[in-house]
Amino acid sequence: VSLQVLSSGRWRHNCGGSLVANNWVLTAAHCLSNYQSYRVLLGAHSLSNPGAGSAAVQVSKLVVHQMWNSQNIGNGYDIALIKLASPVTLSKNIQTACLPPAGTILPRNYVCYVTGWGLLQTNGNSPDTLRQGRLLVVDYATCSSASWWGSSVKSSM
Repeated sequence: VSLQVLSSGRWRHNCGGSLVANNWVLTAAHCLSNYQSYRVLLGAHSLSNPGAGSAAVQVSKLVVHQMWNSQNIGNGYDIALIKLASPVTLSKNIQTACLPPAGTILPRNYVCYVTGWGLLQTNGNSPDTLRQGRLLVVDYATCSSASWWGSSVKSSM
């Protein structure tokens, strides 16, 4: 999912998200802090040429976690929901995210895949084509240890 903002009369990729129901997208709260006109592009592989099987949908509602504070990002709660103006039809190209059941703690080294159009290097450009990466889950004790992310990891994450 590409969360896009209207800038100088053109839709531009701003952040990624995950379709969690046919009318809701999960994203980061910091993605919604500076713009007013949004749309969501689903099912696209290329941003410049979305092609058949993709859908651009307007946004009807933004729901940012009530504890999110853009002036104190270290506090956590960087999560938001986007309600789509109309539900999308699930297809080969458009699917909801594969999420574990509520309350499930994934085991250490569990394989996950992430996709998106994020920067390929610091201060670089976003790629036009969707990228994918394979990641292994890191347990909370390791991730929050001083040699990893330490106090940057909150129990709210």
